[in-house]
Amino acid sequence: MKRLVAAGALGVVVSLLAGAPALGDPPESAEASVETAACGFPVEVTFVGKSKYVEHGDQLITIAPGSKATFTNPRTGESISVNTAGTFHEQVLPGGDLVGTGTGHNTFVGPAIEGILYTTGRVSYTQDAETGTVTITAPSAKMVNLCDDLA
Repeated sequence: MKRLVAAGALGVVVSLLAGAPALGDPPESAEASVETAACGFPVEVTFVGKSKYVEHGDQLITIAPGSKATFTNPRTGESISVNTAGTFHEQVLPGGDLVGTGTGHNTFVGPAIEGILYTTGRVSYTQDAETGTVTITAPSAKMVNLCDDLA
């Protein structure tokens, strides 16, 4: 199943690396690095922290306590580090699409996201099973596009 590439390294990519631990297991240390062109220029993303991914029926939960992501423009050397210790709650719909809510500090990157969005608060979204496209449906959180500061 395709998973949200919300700042790839950003909690969700790491949740893929961590597998699906048992409900009682504590979050595991995780580290990942990816590159994205979401800003229209290359951005290196490094995630460091802890992550836990739990699947329960059609519900998916990702937590990343104490996690941080660093976004670096290799052309200019500009770098931004942010708290990514938020939580994602997702439900798999019958056709395979996801409906989700991110709470706390999270990042979103994807085909329909223009740039790299850093969110603080509650954000509702959908993810298309075929394309992986994430669409923010209820942006009640504070949102900042990190690309502006990385340019």
